[in-house]
Amino acid sequence: MKPALRTGLMLGIYALMNAVFVYKYSERARGIGWLAASCYLLIVVPLLAVARGAIARGGWVRRMSGVAYGAGVLVLAAGLTALMFRFDPARIRVARYWALHDWLDRLLQGTFPYGSQVQPSGFPFLYIVALPFHLAGELGLLQIAAFLAFAWLCAEARHDRGPAASAMMLLVAAPVFVYEVVVRSELITNMVLVLAFLVWIERALVAGRRASALQGIVGGLLLSTRGIVALVYAVALAAWLRADRRSVATLGAWASVTFLATLAPFVLWDPAGFASRGPLAIQSSYIPAWLLAASLGAAAVLGYRARSARDVYFLAPIVLFAVVAAVLLESVVRDGWTRTIVRDGFDISYLSFGLPFLLYALVRSDDQEGETR
Repeated sequence: MKPALRTGLMLGIYALMNAVFVYKYSERARGIGWLAASCYLLIVVPLLAVARGAIARGGWVRRMSGVAYGAGVLVLAAGLTALMFRFDPARIRVARYWALHDWLDRLLQGTFPYGSQVQPSGFPFLYIVALPFHLAGELGLLQIAAFLAFAWLCAEARHDRGPAASAMMLLVAAPVFVYEVVVRSELITNMVLVLAFLVWIERALVAGRRASALQGIVGGLLLSTRGIVALVYAVALAAWLRADRRSVATLGAWASVTFLATLAPFVLWDPAGFASRGPLAIQSSYIPAWLLAASLGAAAVLGYRARSARDVYFLAPIVLFAVVAAVLLESVVRDGWTRTIVRDGFDISYLSFGLPFLLYALVRSDDQEGETR
């Protein structure tokens, strides 16, 4: 695919995922969902056309220094933190925050964590990542930390800071991201961790080093956050298979063992409870088995056809968005538009899973094949 079409496709996905979000909450608040979504697209599409050039060429921020970029990121992080603290999580009915909170509270009290009435759906390592922030008294800071980590990944991807600055502007301009910060969710944080892992592996392979057991263990820990991470791995491992089969075998073996090891304590703790209320039971209810199998197969085929490291970052958000959109459409057909979109029949925030990969792919859109810093 030509670079211009590739960039256009990614920006189109960006606009669509945010337009659905604007529609839902405008419809619920004022009954003007279609008007609000249409106005959003009329405003954002021209801006994205400008952003496309800024990302590709750096635009007016091409000569931005590392200090200026870092200062800008810190200002944005401070603004996001202040915005987050304006909202009391006790008044926000978003289950992900309370799922993290209750799971960790129960664990620290010595109670089986998957017995919570909130029905936490994440795998164990997701909660371990959040534990330091829980102990510090503010789970929302996890998303701020991920924001800073993503800014660093974008800055390190290119010699010039222009594309990174443009990508960060697109991130903070995304309603779905701002919502994630306000409600203290961790969907995007989860994907930033996976993105960092892929960049780590890419740099090792580009440098001619084989993947290590440590990298496989880290990959297994990240798989033990959410099952959707397996879709990203299907793309990446299939792409790396052509370059280094031994590294893929090492990563796959250690990741699988580590993933199962993170589940074992909870299976042994309460086998019946884990089987009925654990993450495997809940996450498997989100997507039909045939669609999951087809999605993993399609992701692997697309990954195997990748010609460069950049293609992995380009394909990952497309696969994630397409699979979530397919489940969303299936829910619309089954339950109707209003119940699925406007009410709580489907969590449209899942459309944002691919956002970090999408923006990182834009940053990498015209670098050299496999170039990293």
